[in-house]
Amino acid sequence: MKRRENIDKFKVPTNYFDEFENHLLNKINEEVLPKNIGFKTPTGYFNKLDFNIKRKNNSRLKEGKLIPVVSKKTFMYAASIAAMVLLVFSVLKDATRVYTLEEIEISSIENFINEGNIQLKQHEISILFTDEILNNITSNQSRLSGNQLENYLLENINDLNALLPY
Repeated sequence: MKRRENIDKFKVPTNYFDEFENHLLNKINEEVLPKNIGFKTPTGYFNKLDFNIKRKNNSRLKEGKLIPVVSKKTFMYAASIAAMVLLVFSVLKDATRVYTLEEIEISSIENFINEGNIQLKQHEISILFTDEILNNITSNQSRLSGNQLENYLLENINDLNALLPY
């Protein structure tokens, strides 16, 4: 109960919280900020400013021509030589690489042939097949009757106009 008695005795002045911010800022301005600004411009300074800037720029132009350490012509020669050396090394690096048939995907080869990049004749293809391979291919195939072939074509081909004789 002693605590409650102490709390009742504590009172805040009227309008304390409303004016607190103003009192705090005034106190900070008095302690921290200086009384004098410290900067003064001479009289007529801004009237003469344009004239002074132009005079300084004109005096810099009269000093002389600056000579660059590396000329543009030399830089262009060096850059073109570096580009040629880089090009030669990149071409030679790719030219020395030899691809084997195992490294190339079969689908890439098929696409290459289908796009017409190489023209294969029937004679050239027949050289690749030996008699043994041809016998295995023909013996493994089962013969379809005419009715079975016709049914298969009718079920799987959407455009029947391709089958009509001309």
